Parts: sequence; C-alpha cells; structure tokens
Amino acid sequence: MLSEKPIEMPRSQSYGSNYFICHSLKLNRRACFYSNLEYANFLSVELNPQIIKYVEQPLQITGKNDDGKMCKTVFDMEVLYEDNINELWEIKYSSDLTGDNKSAVRAKSQIAIQKNWCLKNNILFRVRTENDIFQGLEHLNNMRFMYHCICRTDERLLGNCIKRIKRFIEQVGDTTIGHIYESDPEPTMVFPSLVYLLIRDQIKADVFNQELNFYTEVCYGKRFLE
Repeated sequence: MLSEKPIEMPRSQSYGSNYFICHSLKLNRRACFYSNLEYANFLSVELNPQIIKYVEQPLQITGKNDDGKMCKTVFDMEVLYEDNINELWEIKYSSDLTGDNKSAVRAKSQIAIQKNWCLKNNILFRVRTENDIFQGLEHLNNMRFMYHCICRTDERLLGNCIKRIKRFIEQVGDTTIGHIYESDPEPTMVFPSLVYLLIRDQIKADVFNQELNFYTEVCYGKRFLE
C-alpha cells in the first residue's frame, strides 16, 4: 500500500456535525470519517472479507484544476484486496457529480486531478457513490447492526456455534434465523455467529431490503464449505 497511516485532518474540515470516530476491527485502531457517506463506506469495507487492509485519508496530492491553478486534494480511502489489488477511492454523493453549481464543479475538478495522478502512477482509482455503497433500503441499518454485533463479540468464542449453525443448515436446507435461534443451545451466540457467516459469504440472506430479524431466511453461500 502507498500509505500506512492516515493524514491528520483538522475537525474544521468536516461537514457540519457529520464527524465519526470509529474503532476499526481490521486495523485495530481508531478511524475518523468526515461525512455520513464516508461512515457508510467504512461499514461496507469493514464487512467486506475481500478487503484485508485499508487506510482512510491516505494521500494528499497536488494538481492543476480546469483554470490552471494548483490545488491540493486528499483521497478518501486506499484499500488492499485479498488478491493483492490496490485501489484509491474518492467518496462522493452522486448529486455532487452532476450539474454546474459550485460544489459540482469543485468535485469534478478534484476527481479529474485524482484520476490523472492515478493514471500516471499506474494505480487503480474508483469513485464510490451512495449507489455503490447502499444496495437496498435496509442495507445501512443492517450494516450498522452487523458491525456492532461483531464488535461486541470475541470471534474466538464463536467456533462451536458456527459449526452447529452450518450443520443445521446442511440438515434442513433453507431456514430462518428464528428456527436457528430456537434450535441452538447457546442462543445468545446465534446472531454474532450468523453475522460472521454472512460477511464471509458462507451463508446468504437479504441484508439489502429486509431488516435482519427472526423471520429472515438464510441459505447456503458461495463459501459455505470453507
């Protein structure tokens, strides 16, 4: 990765009160985010098993805008995937990327500088909007629930419950969280174990459009046998 630690950003550069200080399980440290969308992106990264490492606010660069003036810009995130692919991201609402108002012009100029720098340095670049981060009406609420669920649980204590859940699904096929909960001798471990299995694609559920609850249906995932 290009950076091992984030650039220190003063609080005054945040957007109003939309400032988040979070504990990152992947990084085992505090991470800061400066908008609601950056926070949602953080949740999606923390819950993505294909991303093994990331740095928020990783790099500041300088480039010319459309008026020929030199401008500084900071990427919102750098990520490293399990297949060793590295990307730099800019996080923007789609509304900031259209039109000719001052905010849109500034955002498009910023992205052009970032894109050109990445092309010159042979680094993959991506702009992520709410359309990439949110995949359904309940996605954000479920991401919050899943993240706080695993934050409150020691993964080392989940092994036996995870095995029981997978064995139960093997026996009965498609089922509901409620049925799993009722069948398990340690029901308090069921939800964190299910979250563990969900974010590793060992089981599947509609976390995008339905609230995770006892009526949620679950089934085999692509990595069920892992």
